[in-house]
Amino acid sequence: MIDAESVTVLETPTAQIIEIEQTIIPEKTSELLDYYQENDNLVQFLDDKQLSEIQDSVSRGFDADEESMASFRRLYKDVMDLATMKWNGGQKDFPFQGASTLMMPYLAQAAIDFNSRIVPEILNQRDVFKVRLFGREQKEKEFRAERVSLAMNAALSQIQDWEENIDIGMYHLAIFGMIFKKTWWYDGVIHQDLLLADQLIFDHKAHSFSKIERKSHIITASYNDYMEKVLTGQWAAVSNEPDEDNYSCEFVETHCLLDIDDDGYLEPYIVIWDKSSSEIVSLVPRYGEDDIVIDDDGVINSIRGEEFFTHYMFIPPADGTVVGKGWGTVLKDSFEALNVHERQLIDAATLNIIAANSGFVNSNALGGANRQQKGTLQMTMAHFEPLQIGQGQKLQDMIYQIPAAGPTQGMLTMKESLKESVTTYTTVSQATQPQAQEAAAMFMARVSEALKVNNAIKKRVFRGLTREAERVFYLLDNYLDDEQYQEMIDWELPQAIQRQYQEAQAQYEKAIAQGMIVEPPMPPSQGFEKDSDFDLDDMDIGPTADPSQGSTEERVSRAMALLEISRDNPLYNAYEVNKRVIEALGVPSMEQVLPEPQPSQPSEMEIMQAQLAQAERERHMMIAQAELLNAETRAKEEARKHDESNHNIALEATKLQSDIENKDADTMKKLNDIDMATALPKADILERKVQEDVEQAIPMQETVEIDETMAMQVPGGDALDIEQAAIVEEQSTP
Repeated sequence: MIDAESVTVLETPTAQIIEIEQTIIPEKTSELLDYYQENDNLVQFLDDKQLSEIQDSVSRGFDADEESMASFRRLYKDVMDLATMKWNGGQKDFPFQGASTLMMPYLAQAAIDFNSRIVPEILNQRDVFKVRLFGREQKEKEFRAERVSLAMNAALSQIQDWEENIDIGMYHLAIFGMIFKKTWWYDGVIHQDLLLADQLIFDHKAHSFSKIERKSHIITASYNDYMEKVLTGQWAAVSNEPDEDNYSCEFVETHCLLDIDDDGYLEPYIVIWDKSSSEIVSLVPRYGEDDIVIDDDGVINSIRGEEFFTHYMFIPPADGTVVGKGWGTVLKDSFEALNVHERQLIDAATLNIIAANSGFVNSNALGGANRQQKGTLQMTMAHFEPLQIGQGQKLQDMIYQIPAAGPTQGMLTMKESLKESVTTYTTVSQATQPQAQEAAAMFMARVSEALKVNNAIKKRVFRGLTREAERVFYLLDNYLDDEQYQEMIDWELPQAIQRQYQEAQAQYEKAIAQGMIVEPPMPPSQGFEKDSDFDLDDMDIGPTADPSQGSTEERVSRAMALLEISRDNPLYNAYEVNKRVIEALGVPSMEQVLPEPQPSQPSEMEIMQAQLAQAERERHMMIAQAELLNAETRAKEEARKHDESNHNIALEATKLQSDIENKDADTMKKLNDIDMATALPKADILERKVQEDVEQAIPMQETVEIDETMAMQVPGGDALDIEQAAIVEEQSTP
């Protein structure tokens, strides 16, 4: 058994991972999942006792979450009154009966300002979501990213009211600080609901949305909705039969962790129950067998629970919880003070008008003798009413008007100061208006400073969009089959790639015909599969709009600054500068507004200069060719002389060898005639001399690449007469 403290929930892009101590998967878990695959509802799988325990656990958790949201709900109601300009104070009796109850639309104006900026950033793109792949760029990877992007945007277009939910959600987000989107797969398509800030019930003390174990929201079902779900087996029938004439019931859908198989492990489930009776009408797992991570020993390591909700946050709270802050919740007191000032100004002006027609009148002016007589003077426009007054009295002395100063300058100054401090943060358009005689660089710097808060909020919104894109990717990856995938995107290989391959194939065939050895071009891949395309390991998913480029004002101001500094400066490309300005302004059909520059026709002078330059280039080319021809001729002549020199050297060596052999034969003949006793020493001397001559002649014969002048200096055998040498040797012998 495992207690609740051993459970740890980890955050992933699309799901919760609940890590626990290792335990063996019970057989009941497999039976439970098999039953769900066949029946779509586990209510009939459990007995009454188990259902009662689940009812008690879920309802108590729901009540605890509601209690944690009590202060937020009070704040939500007050802010909603500000946003809808609803006065709930009844008729005012101060400072007079029927005083002003005006509510100014300052908060609504702030929400509209943000909505008008963020919604076009999201929806004005051709594709809302895009896919980027990591690693080395390859055509096949580009095609894969394109196919997945097509599938995700096609699935988004099938979600009912998706754009409308974005519009409503961004307006609500600016006021209350958070919204939620519930996204799920049913009947072959993706469905989505927008949940406002108070419609998702969870523990408001939590510091991580993905680690919240229990999330609930209210489902208001009509009679037809209820019966449709009962007849299709999605829901079980409640004990009290509904009245078809007047039926509207609230059900609670709770995403929580339950230990239904009694193994001490809390698995993720979805429980739908009647709010009034707590009866469970639906119980389904939020995981499948593929989500159970098991090691080689068959022991559970973790379970990935499917996360249905996407959290959007406007401004993070100071306490670190997940309850985001909006303009209404942050500046509620300031907006209320502004409304109080507006009402006081109106009441002061009203009192001033009333005082001009209010006061005291002497009773004698009413024509009565009794000084205590009272009455009313009836006045008619364009008519003089006769009035009897006492002799010597003046009418102006008989009338006293109540003094009223009206709105004071101090009240007006206070209101304008408070209004400016509020709208500086909430209404960007007031801070981005150009001033007279303001340089473009200064305007860009001022706009960038004014939009820092707005850009930070926008990046948080895009983080929420990224999580929503990951949720759509997860649903397509897990529920879309290959046939649906190919039908959804209807993808074909780009014609440009087909033409490139055809051209490469033609060049390959031409090279083969010329006898060249080349590698054939690799044909582009025509087929694709969903499982291979949807690989998140090397993939980054997110919105197409880029928050790093800032708001429209920033892009336009940068473009206008570039236009100003490039004016009359030849170093800048005028076409590219104007192109970027038009792109920043968002003008459609740019190629019609700013066509690409065509090459201009050259003047006669430019033509003559080009012709002279071409003639000069041709002259230099002819000189170079002549020099090359002369060099080749000289090289051939040197080679011919070199060959003749080698031939002469070989002839001389052959002649020298022949002379040596002849002299050797003559020497041997003379030795035969000399006395053997005295001839032997002489013969040895002669033999050594002959050997030296031969050794001097052999290197000359073997030398091939020797200089011609050196080749003629070969030591010959006639340098020493053999016969004279023999005589000298004989004379020197004692």
